[in-house]
Amino acid sequence: MLMHAMNPAIDLLKKGPALFFAGALLTILYFYFRSIWIPIGLHFGNNYTGTFLKNKLDTDAFWGGDGYLTAIILGLCFVYFVRKMRPGRTDA
Repeated sequence: MLMHAMNPAIDLLKKGPALFFAGALLTILYFYFRSIWIPIGLHFGNNYTGTFLKNKLDTDAFWGGDGYLTAIILGLCFVYFVRKMRPGRTDA
């Protein structure tokens, strides 16, 4: 996230939560799958699809790319994997 935050064109108020949860999700996926390839693939896939999926709401704080809706979805995915990694779980 630090590399994204150093970009002078970024608005951290709009994109900061999504960047935080994206980084947290990539980190927890690394620990869950014990492989760097899942987070790298997810990050690459996100960047690749983001280059050709553009719409008129990209600048919107809620619906836009890396907006609050994205942060909510990433946060829910992060919480899901955190719950799966809790000690004592037999389904992890």
